[in-house]
Amino acid sequence: MFVLRNWRSTIFVDRVLRPSRNYINSITGQPSETGMYIHAANARFPKLKYYSNTTFTEFKCWNCQTVSDTKPSLFCKTCTLIQSNEQQNFNYFELFNIDNQYDIDTEQLTSNFRQLQNLMHPDRFSNKTEEEKVLSESFSSLLNKAYTTLMNPFLRGLYILNIHGLSIEETSVTMDNSFLSEIMEWNEKVEEADSKESLENIKKDVDVVLLNLYKELSRAFSEKNLSRAKILLSKAKYFTTMLDKIKELDM
Repeated sequence: MFVLRNWRSTIFVDRVLRPSRNYINSITGQPSETGMYIHAANARFPKLKYYSNTTFTEFKCWNCQTVSDTKPSLFCKTCTLIQSNEQQNFNYFELFNIDNQYDIDTEQLTSNFRQLQNLMHPDRFSNKTEEEKVLSESFSSLLNKAYTTLMNPFLRGLYILNIHGLSIEETSVTMDNSFLSEIMEWNEKVEEADSKESLENIKKDVDVVLLNLYKELSRAFSEKNLSRAKILLSKAKYFTTMLDKIKELDM
C-alpha cells in the first residue's frame, strides 16, 4: 500500500501507475506524474447496485459541475472539494482498500478506517462551507457504518450477498425441519435458564455454533457458492438473534 501526503491530510492508495503528464490528482486537483486512485464505499447498503471493477457510473461535482466517469472519489479532481457519497456507487471494501472477499485482515481494516476517519472528520471542515460540513458528516457516518459492517462476520456476509443482488429474506430461503427443531430446542434452553451462569454457558455454546457456521461460510464464499452462503447466513441469523435475547435476559 502506498501513502499519499498532501495539503489536506494523509490518505492511502493501493497502486501506482506509470507516469502520465495528463493525470490530474483527484485529491489536490493538480497535475501529477504518478497515477493514483482513491477508494470509496457504498452508502446505500442494503440497496446496492452491482459492483464492477471496470464499469463506473458518471457523476457530477456539486461545486464545479465537473463530470467524472472514474472510480468514486472523496474529493473532486478539478476543484478539490469533498464530494457527495450519495451520488456515487461506493463499495465498503474499496473504501478501506482491502480485498473484496469474505476473509479479511481486520487489523488492516481498523488501521485504514482510522486513517480515513481522521481525513474525513467533521472537525477538519469546521472552517469550510455548510455544504462541505454536511458532506463530511455524511462521509463520517458512512465510514462508521461500513466499518461496523465489515468487522462483523454476519453483517459482512450479508453485505457480500447484497453486492450480488441476494438476500436472506424468509421468502427466499427455506430451512429444513430438522434445523428448525434444533432452534426450538435452543430457544427452550434459553427460556428455561434459571441463572446468570446458565445463560453464560448457553452463550458460549452459541458462540461455538456461530464460529463453525462462519468457517463454513468462508468456504462457501471462496468457492463462490452463493446459494450455500445464503443458507448458512440464514442459520447464523437465528443464532445471532438468540444471542441478542440472551443479552437482554442477562441484563
